[in-house]
Amino acid sequence: LAVFFKNRLFLINRADATNYLFYSSAFKPDVFNGPDTGYIGLPSGKPITAVCRFFNELFIATADEIYLLQGYSPQTFGLLKLNTGGIGVVSHHSVVAVGKYIYFVHSTGFYRFDGVGVVLISKPINHFFDSNESTYFIPITRLSTIQGRFDRVHSCIDWTVSKGSAQATNNTICSFDIENEGWWFDNIAAASLLRTTGAYYQDLLYHGDYAGKAHQDWTGTTDNGTAISAYITTRGFGQKDVLNVFRS
Repeated sequence: LAVFFKNRLFLINRADATNYLFYSSAFKPDVFNGPDTGYIGLPSGKPITAVCRFFNELFIATADEIYLLQGYSPQTFGLLKLNTGGIGVVSHHSVVAVGKYIYFVHSTGFYRFDGVGVVLISKPINHFFDSNESTYFIPITRLSTIQGRFDRVHSCIDWTVSKGSAQATNNTICSFDIENEGWWFDNIAAASLLRTTGAYYQDLLYHGDYAGKAHQDWTGTTDNGTAISAYITTRGFGQKDVLNVFRS
């Protein structure tokens, strides 16, 4: 994981130091040695699962903890641990920052963070997190594949999930209306989600499927059961050791 914060590049979740954040020199994202660089370790020793900029602080999470990194320089950096009752983040790509809130997924549901604590927002759809509901339950092993994005036109957050206790791919998009706090669903097999900006600063929404195609959402032929036709096929990669992630 990587994030640019306070004019520095922060690298997180290194294989041999999963609970550490390493930061570069100010305005030099390629310099990680010298007096203006360093590292910060979580006191719990637990692996970092997510990071996100949050106003003037850095939101940092493990699977059951949330911290805020405060300060302006290595001399003033400090970690503040929030009391969330054991709620953390299980998927970095599920984290969506909208205004004064951060939305994310935990193994018990979708939550909203306001800088002080967390609030469960998925109580109306708790069957997605109830192992007794085999038709809806998101397998524990599939929680890390959940991705999210914010749709500003419809004021909702989309999450792509694996619906069904035996499901091995993402097959459903759960959308949460942040104004009315309602939910709706689309049966779309989206391996990944993306929001970007067009030439005229309009939002463009895309999803990647499991066949190497990138679809532009909210466009193309979609009604009366006709398959979506607005897509491109991504270029093939020759190196088998290259990890390719459809992400902005």
